[in-house]
Amino acid sequence: MQTSVKKMNPEPESQLLDAAGLLKALFPETARPTIRWLRHRQKLREIPFVKIGHLVFFDPRKVRAALEETHTIQSVAKVRGETGYEKKHRRSVDKPTTGRAGTNK
Repeated sequence: MQTSVKKMNPEPESQLLDAAGLLKALFPETARPTIRWLRHRQKLREIPFVKIGHLVFFDPRKVRAALEETHTIQSVAKVRGETGYEKKHRRSVDKPTTGRAGTNK
């Protein structure tokens, strides 16, 4: 009787991937950026990468965290620390009130 030993592969997001593999792992096919976009982000040092000789690899978890940090747009209310109610009922102190002919009162 033979017993088979299954090799445990690391989870896809815990192994290093090449550029094409990274894009497949992080983005759906219909909204996947190009390798050129990825290489540009790499050149700007916006995403972390591992270079072994001339080969370049990416850790999907670290890349996802870097993209969330650099490409997530916060709402104005969140930036100001306001709730929806406070935003709706906020006094307009930033806008000066104007009188006739565009002069301030």
